[in-house]
Amino acid sequence: MSHSFYIRDVGDADLRATLNALPFDNLAVDAGQDGGSAWPSPAHIFQDGVSVRCVETNLDNGTLQVRIMAASSLDDFKLAMSIVEHVAQSSGKLVEPEDNEPLTLDQLREQYGEQWQRDTARSYLQSMISMHKRHEDAVGSIWGTRREFKMGPRLFGELLQEPATFAKNFFAKVRRLNYLEQEDIFIANLQAMANEKIGKQAVFAVVTENVDTAIDTRARFICLQSDSLTGNDSKPPIITFAEFESALGDGLTWLGDGMVIVPALSGERWSALIRSAGAQTVDVFSEDSLLEEIEAPSTPDNGTDSGISAEQWDLIAYAPVGVFLLVAGADGNVDKKEIGAFQKGLVGGVLGASNSEIMQQALLHVSKDLDDRLDVLTRQSGEAIAKMLFTAQQYVRAGAGPEAAQLFSNALCSLGEQVANASGGGFLGLGSKIGKEEKAILSQIRHILSEPS
Repeated sequence: MSHSFYIRDVGDADLRATLNALPFDNLAVDAGQDGGSAWPSPAHIFQDGVSVRCVETNLDNGTLQVRIMAASSLDDFKLAMSIVEHVAQSSGKLVEPEDNEPLTLDQLREQYGEQWQRDTARSYLQSMISMHKRHEDAVGSIWGTRREFKMGPRLFGELLQEPATFAKNFFAKVRRLNYLEQEDIFIANLQAMANEKIGKQAVFAVVTENVDTAIDTRARFICLQSDSLTGNDSKPPIITFAEFESALGDGLTWLGDGMVIVPALSGERWSALIRSAGAQTVDVFSEDSLLEEIEAPSTPDNGTDSGISAEQWDLIAYAPVGVFLLVAGADGNVDKKEIGAFQKGLVGGVLGASNSEIMQQALLHVSKDLDDRLDVLTRQSGEAIAKMLFTAQQYVRAGAGPEAAQLFSNALCSLGEQVANASGGGFLGLGSKIGKEEKAILSQIRHILSEPS
């Protein structure tokens, strides 16, 4: 579901000029590549830290489409209408809603003003609720500005207990998921331990003592990492996600059906969890555990179907290595522990749970000649590596589309967070919070990967 407005004969419309003229100071754009056009298409526009969903725009043969997605908040509606009104006013053209005749600006404001926006936003949410009631066990999803938000029995079961506040609480959850990086929360990386013999893998995440942690619910196991574990107890216990959830109960905060926030656990609460886990710990390498797990994700054969050339793939494969070097070198030194963690990640399938096929393919390329790629990039400046990341992202966007580009960007950022934590030790190099130097580099990487072409 969505609603589009069209403004025709605006061939000279300029995206940057339009954004600069709007009454917002926090706009961000995820734009496609469109041969030097002043309005790259598609361009997904949102208010950083505020928007729930992006406003999608497309300029095709002189016609600008502004599309409001289902489950958009009133802030998203207001942004979309601001874009429509500015372009219509500056071009002197009529606006054609998908469900109406062409309208003047006055007519548009009268018929599609605040009341229409509220009614439409409400109807979208009501449609979602109705669909859930027809298919209560199903899990659907929408793309927010940064992440996929999963909607299923857990989300609706919680929010429908108070129907009057459904919209408020729904948008608050999606918004928080979109901008978790703005909080002091460690976003756990999914780990994948594969058994190639049986073609299965065990997916897990690491939770560390005294650290607020966000966990993707695709993790089927939880590894409890603690600096206080010594001697015979030094091996961190691993329990199933279901057992972990049962132990913490109402202490968990769910952001839809796809992400959960674990509060910082310390003192007796952490000790009790460790004791409980010690009696239930599982061996994720055993066939019994693996057989209960999902099939290992498939890897694209050669990437040619994606619209990306062999030469472009070669540069794209440098992107994970570039992220590694930028983050690992944030403190002025790339140490052996960081290199080891990166190599272990490639060999052990640390990013195997990534839903970016482009990233999987890039890592396949990297694993074949990592030493050579490290040698090439270590002789490059930080600025040159940053430009390479930008170019790689544009190749993915142009060849595979904006959604694949966003998944690739997310996977690269996840890799960067993993590397940033490697120097802190812990299980598979995870466990400590990210330092200020690494945070600054990660912020720069996110900026590079979100820049329009």
